[in-house]
Amino acid sequence: MVVNIVEVHNVYSVHELDDEGNPVKESLLIFFRPQDWGNSVRWFYNCCKVEVEFEGTLYVNHCHLWQNIERNSFEAAKAVAPYLFDVTIPGSPREECDRSHLKEDDFWDESWGAIPPEYDRENWEPYYP
Repeated sequence: MVVNIVEVHNVYSVHELDDEGNPVKESLLIFFRPQDWGNSVRWFYNCCKVEVEFEGTLYVNHCHLWQNIERNSFEAAKAVAPYLFDVTIPGSPREECDRSHLKEDDFWDESWGAIPPEYDRENWEPYYP
């Protein structure tokens, strides 16, 4: 029986190509969104949700997947599947995980289109178990 629900947003960025677009020998997984995520030629975004019930708590992980190789949503999730259970609590605000807002350390090139608004983290209320 679920007594408590914990929802978090986590980012999984997989670096599989170098700056010239060549495959790297060993891919690198980082738990932050790329700073140049607005470059839609370099970064591809997908998302999925993982739910696990453990000792009366339902953990809901909203997984934001950034990869520099284009994949459909199933292949994107499969590429990082073992790591989708590596969850950080309290996680990050959704706006700092998807394509909706800039973080203070992101950068933007005007060739990528209109600059998104910057997210104001001041009003974010993280869940702490």
